[in-house]
Amino acid sequence: MTRKTNPSKSPRNIKKRVVKKTSKTVNKKGYSPLHPKKKIRANLAPATDPYISKEQLKDYTICTKCHIVYHLNRWFIDKNLYNALKNNRTIKKILCPACKKIKDNYAMGVVSIKGGFFFDHKEEILSLIKHEELRAMDTNPLERIMKKRKDKENYIITTTSEKLAQKIGRALHRAYKGEVRYSWSDNNKFVRVFWEREK
Repeated sequence: MTRKTNPSKSPRNIKKRVVKKTSKTVNKKGYSPLHPKKKIRANLAPATDPYISKEQLKDYTICTKCHIVYHLNRWFIDKNLYNALKNNRTIKKILCPACKKIKDNYAMGVVSIKGGFFFDHKEEILSLIKHEELRAMDTNPLERIMKKRKDKENYIITTTSEKLAQKIGRALHRAYKGEVRYSWSDNNKFVRVFWEREK
């Protein structure tokens, strides 16, 4: 007696279905082939950020200033990949949105720090702020501190994104208490953060 074989259950077809399912799962969860253990977080917002191009960039575009790489619709920090791509003439080379903002002095967040406590613990607090920037950049390298300066009684920090300014405000309040206030623009894409502690 001859057994009929179901074509859909043949080893070849089963393998195809498994591969297809696995690929779909990876895309759904949003893991990058470059960073298989790191979940992708979207870092592009073309509708609200004038420095984000509405046209999709070519994959593996690189920034000539900060050396980040555009891949799978987002920017990554990957020095090894940048070094492998930088001499390839077919690779598109541009200034990334963050570097353009820094060049044009276009801030989307401002953090104002005030009070004697800051100046008594300046190095410690600036170290905390730098750590917060590095944490943000690990997920989204377009979130950066642009400038830090003293302005009369305040210490001013400008950022390339409103999210980083908020993160700094929350980190300061979480670590040192004090008073923190947030003031957003009408479209919520620019924020001023005020943190103050006297003693």
